[in-house]
Order: sequence, then structure tokens, then C-alpha cells
Amino acid sequence: MKTPDFIGIGAQKSGTAWLFNRLREHPEFTLPFHKEFHYFDRNPKYPSPNIFANKYFIIRLAEPFYRKKIVYEFKKSIEAKNITRLKWFLKFYCSTISDNWYLSQFSTFKGITGEFSPSYSILEIPDITKIYRLLPDAKLIFLIRNPIERAWSAYRFFLNNGIIKKSLEFSDIIDFMDSPLQVSRNNYLRTISNYTSVFPANQIILCFYDAIIDQPFNLMCGVVDFLGGNAASSSKIKGLNVKNNVSPKMEIPERVHQYLVDKYHDDIAELSKTYQGYCKQWYHKYYKSNELATNGFENKLPPAFINL
Repeated sequence: MKTPDFIGIGAQKSGTAWLFNRLREHPEFTLPFHKEFHYFDRNPKYPSPNIFANKYFIIRLAEPFYRKKIVYEFKKSIEAKNITRLKWFLKFYCSTISDNWYLSQFSTFKGITGEFSPSYSILEIPDITKIYRLLPDAKLIFLIRNPIERAWSAYRFFLNNGIIKKSLEFSDIIDFMDSPLQVSRNNYLRTISNYTSVFPANQIILCFYDAIIDQPFNLMCGVVDFLGGNAASSSKIKGLNVKNNVSPKMEIPERVHQYLVDKYHDDIAELSKTYQGYCKQWYHKYYKSNELATNGFENKLPPAFINL
């Protein structure tokens, strides 16, 4: 049976949709009709909501939101006259959730395949171990973004989707920023530590949202090569400059900005020290380090990715 060759483990609002869609355009890849499976974060202890929290279809069907998603995807498949897509979503939504269910979603695919669930970045070691036991050879992609920008982008995304209500109160915005869900999604160091304690480091690649803006082709070549594809074929991808799931523009209040700058100082400092490159640029941007100016680093493009 064909099994996933890779899993995108996050981070939220760091370009995972862009990378998923670009890999779909690559001739050596066949990716699912749905980006996020949320299979390994089904435990209710995680602060991220999960439509597959209950493994039984008949119980999930009682939820109006779940029924709405099924109707939407079925209708879209019928309108497109795409029977293959319809059958795939029928199995995806209407089955009992299990390891066999998860693996079966990829069983008919040819070429390189995988999924992206940004919520996997908050997994604890026991659930990461479950991934490893099921997919010991899978490669992992971790896309990260400046924590301050990621947090504000997430706030705008939640606001735009009606998940939270708009408020001009500083305390309301900070409550969102300090929520367990948002704090855990910004804790890149914890995510890397947890995954490298289970998976061999050479099976993990660390990518940067900044590279999607600065050097998308270089990033794609690095990811494709890491996943065993022909990097040169990345030139066939037409959507390198396309943006996906962009949060509406909204100026960050100065008090909120300063709060996040203070909150993430230690994390950004440690990322800068450990991974250099774009992480060092983040540190320089907020904490006025003169290191970049002294070595000419500001005139060079940092690495688009790092093989751990």
C-alpha cells in the first residue's frame, strides 16, 4: 500500500497552504484533495479543535458544521463532474477513523505524496511517537515565520473567519495572543525538540516563510530535493508568486506590537543563535543588533531552508 512520503507539521500562517499548492503543481507529486488531515492531533487535550475528535462517522454527522463540510465538498465534486474527487471525500468524511483510514487516503496515489496539518506542531512526544511508528520513513517539513508576524496574522485570520470578535480593547487582543493555542503554535523550539527526540534529524527540514517572499524557487528546489524529487522540475511550477490564505491587512496596535516584541525576545534570540539566517534577521529587526551590518549579511539572501 502507498503511504505518505512526508508530513507538513506547521506552523500555522507560515505558508503551508502555499507549499502544499505548489507541490501539487509539481509533475512528480500527487497530493490529496484536502490539505489537512488532523489525524494525529485528535486527542482532546490539544487546544486546537478537531472535526475527527470522534472516530465514528454517525456521531460526527450529528454536528452541523461537519454536515456542512460534507455537503460543500460533495457539491463541489459534482459541479466539477469529478467522480474521483467525490469518491475520495466520501471515504475521507464517511468512514471510521483509524490507522487504516489514514493510510487508505493515499493508497491510489502515484509519485510523492503527503499532507500538511499545521496543528501537528503542537503535538506532544507520545503522539509524535505514534507518527513514527506508523510512518518511520516519512520526512517532515516544518515551515516557520517570524513569531511576532505569525501571531498577528493568526489574529487577523481568526477575526476574518468569525472565530473571534473584533475588539479595540488591548486586554482582549492579548488574551488571544496568550491563549494556549497561540502560544503553543509559536513555540518553534519546543516543536523542533519534540520531533528530533523521536525522528532522526536528517528526516526533518526547517523552511522559512520569508523565503516564499524572497526566493520561492530556491525554497521549492530545496523541498523537492529533500523529498526525493527532481529539483530542476520545479521550473515547471507556475504559481511560485501566488499567495494563498492571505489574512486581511490590519495595522497592529503599537501596544500589542511592543507586547509581542517583549514576549518573544528570548525565543527569537535563541532561534537567531541556533539557526542564524532569517532568524538572525528577525532578531536584528526588533532588537537592533548591529551584527548584520558588521559582516555584510544584510546584503545576502539567507538559506531558504535548513536540513536539521
